Amino acid sequence: MTWKNVTVGQYQQLAEIGKMELSDLEATHETIAILFGLTINQVRQLKPTKLAAYVEQIGFLKTEIIPRRRTILYCKGYFAGVDYTFTDFQTSKYIESKYFMQDFVANIHNLLAVYTHELKYGLIKKKAKVSDFEKDAERLKAANIEEAMGVLVFFLSNIRQLDENYSTLFGIEQEDGESEPTDREGTHPFLEQYGWIYQAHLVSEFERVSLDDVYKMSAIHFLNDLAYLKAKNAHEDYLNKKARGAKIS
Repeated sequence: MTWKNVTVGQYQQLAEIGKMELSDLEATHETIAILFGLTINQVRQLKPTKLAAYVEQIGFLKTEIIPRRRTILYCKGYFAGVDYTFTDFQTSKYIESKYFMQDFVANIHNLLAVYTHELKYGLIKKKAKVSDFEKDAERLKAANIEEAMGVLVFFLSNIRQLDENYSTLFGIEQEDGESEPTDREGTHPFLEQYGWIYQAHLVSEFERVSLDDVYKMSAIHFLNDLAYLKAKNAHEDYLNKKARGAKIS
């Protein structure tokens, strides 16, 4: 057995074992049960020689997952297509990525649902309804973990690069070790929970377009608008302080 035999769902279950207070033997039993489709009782009843054989087979877990990029993910009858382009990456996908990245492993299937589209007989299926997202995400738990990581590495590395390009907007640490203060420090609970929705509303008002249009625009367009609005607010704050005769730092 290798990582090629492990699904996203199994990988997520394996990650949960590390959060449990188990002895080494109990953790091994749980691992075998997950990877070989056995119940925990069946594993406990295995003869020592059979158990040893299973333990030998799971030795690959100590090796690194090598991401494999595929244009189609096969998920037990569900086929997900991947378009490896980032030029017109939509704001909606960018915001969803930010949300799901907060708990990466638990949301691997959700991230895959953001970056893929359903295929049927090799053709792109008609645009899925919003209500299909959870259903598609659940199906994607059957995707191979190496192929899933191939998709995620591409998109998340591009998102990371995009964030670095807007370091002054997000307060990302610079190469010299200094960093801009983030806008999230000491923010109101409203912004903690609804920050991206609020930002989208700001861009909607600025562009004079609907919220749906904001979500459909490219993430670069969206971030450019936010960068402009932040700079504009800073400039207006400067002018207001100057008019009041306040000390300007």
